[in-house]
Amino acid sequence: MGDCGRQEAFPPSSKNIYWPNDLWLSAASVWEILIKVQAGKLPLPRPSGPYLVKQAAENRIEVLPITLDHILRIESLAMHHRDRLIEC
Repeated sequence: MGDCGRQEAFPPSSKNIYWPNDLWLSAASVWEILIKVQAGKLPLPRPSGPYLVKQAAENRIEVLPITLDHILRIESLAMHHRDRLIEC
């Protein structure tokens, strides 16, 4: 992910705008986590869905939704955003 997910990568003045002490997780990330669990590449307690929901609640992580508008924007992304799974 690089520096884009770390608060230190942004100016101190942006902290209260972008990160008012919140933790966010994309629904797409949850999707990818569950795919890795099913493939046996990520060991998590089973069933993993309820485990992830519980961990998000306990750690005050807000799950960001994926909307139809988000999905429709895929068409305008540069090709470097292609899914590696499609290329296999």
